Amino acid sequence: MTLTRRIAPVLTAGALLGSVICAPQALAQASTSSQPINVSASTLSVDDRAGTATYTGAVHVTQGNLTLDSQRLDLYRDNKTGEASRAKATGSSGKRAFIKQDATQTDPEMHGWASTITYLIPQRKMVMQGNAELHRGNDTFHGAYVEYYIDSRKVNANGGGNAKGDAQQSTSGGRVNMTITPKKNQQ
Repeated sequence: MTLTRRIAPVLTAGALLGSVICAPQALAQASTSSQPINVSASTLSVDDRAGTATYTGAVHVTQGNLTLDSQRLDLYRDNKTGEASRAKATGSSGKRAFIKQDATQTDPEMHGWASTITYLIPQRKMVMQGNAELHRGNDTFHGAYVEYYIDSRKVNANGGGNAKGDAQQSTSGGRVNMTITPKKNQQ
């Protein structure tokens, strides 16, 4: 096996990761999307045929103003198109996965935690499941399930644990808790 053949899957994993973490609107700035992607983890396993890359062990990812920390990060590629389709960050039993997008001139800092954070790339949607918590500026959303649409900045949440609100992984007692801070108090 040539060196090029061995490196290609790792480059594929990097391309998948780049598609995942440079997507949010504030990250769409050319300066961020062209910045290097830095990944550190204890292990990396790439299955080029399956279109997957798995990082494990204190995974830390940065690119521009985005940070992602998890115990495990699985990246998936659509085998038909070759494009990245989703990324799933999973926390450990005692620590949730974490994502943070620094504030820009027009948007406040966004950060969140959940047992799993899945980014659905074509839909530009982040799905947080299991003790999910999303902060955007001074506003907070807590529930078993929180969706965040990156382009529209729309948030859907429920205390049930999945998109339909069915009970699973609910630590919020089946409720959604929200704190919305009036703009005049956000100075």
